This record gives sequence, structure tokens and C-alpha cells, in this order.
Amino acid sequence: MKKLLLILLLFSPFIGKSQARQIEFNSIDSLYAMKNDTLYVINFWATWCKPCVEELPAFENVTSQRKLPVRVFLVSMDPPKMLDSRVNKFISAWHIKSTVWLLDVANATEWIDRVSPTWSGAIPATIFVRNGKKEFVEKKMTADELAEKINTHLK
Repeated sequence: MKKLLLILLLFSPFIGKSQARQIEFNSIDSLYAMKNDTLYVINFWATWCKPCVEELPAFENVTSQRKLPVRVFLVSMDPPKMLDSRVNKFISAWHIKSTVWLLDVANATEWIDRVSPTWSGAIPATIFVRNGKKEFVEKKMTADELAEKINTHLK
């Protein structure tokens, strides 16, 4: 119960917001430890990444399906200094409803293996987390592929 309360406190500033917030990696780590029926879909993307932008509508579609026990987090890999000048403008222009984070980590090598030891660092990349189990996908996903992954993890 204490973990759940801590997690709710960590994420409460992000609920219902459509602007990116800078976070530290431990916010993502806390999702790995969650033990509930929710599937957490964490997508790593950037405003300058064409394949990332092309797959965003599929993730947004998942966010709009409130009947599913799924939470989508979009982690922007844009530099933190771009939060207001680029990321938040992009989120507003694209009407992004998913929770958006801007990872505030100086050195990617400090955390990349915590996402997945198999991750080369290329984006887009997505991790599916449910009840402490993780699956990592390093490629652009079609809407059908995303739906298939979600269905598999919700079984």
C-alpha cells in the first residue's frame, strides 16, 4: 500500500496534463515494480524522429480507449532544454492526451541498460510492463502490432 501511495504521489502531477514534465529515471523504475492489472506501455520517442511521430496516433488511440487497463507514457528523448520551445508545442499541436515525460538524464549510458540490456539506444522503442514482467520492442510499431502486444499482455 505504501508503494502504491508513493507511486500515486509521483504521478499525480502528470494526470490529466497534456504538457511534458521533466522526470528522473526512477519514475520509470517505479512502474517496473507495480503489481496490479494495469499494463504500462512506455514509448521512447522524439519530435525529430519521423518513425516515432508516425506511430504516435496508434499510442494515442490506446490512451483514448478508457475501457482497457492500460496506461501509456510517452518519454520524449528530446534534450531537456527543448521542453518549452519544441516538445510542449508539438504536444499541443498534435493534441497529445497520453502522459508525456521528458527524461532528465545527462548521460543515456547511465540508464539505457535499465530499460533493456538489448537496447541499442535507437528510437522508437517501447517497453510493456505488467506485474513486474517486461517486454522490450526496439522498432516502429504499427497499430495492429501495438494492439497485438497489448492483447497478449492483458491475457
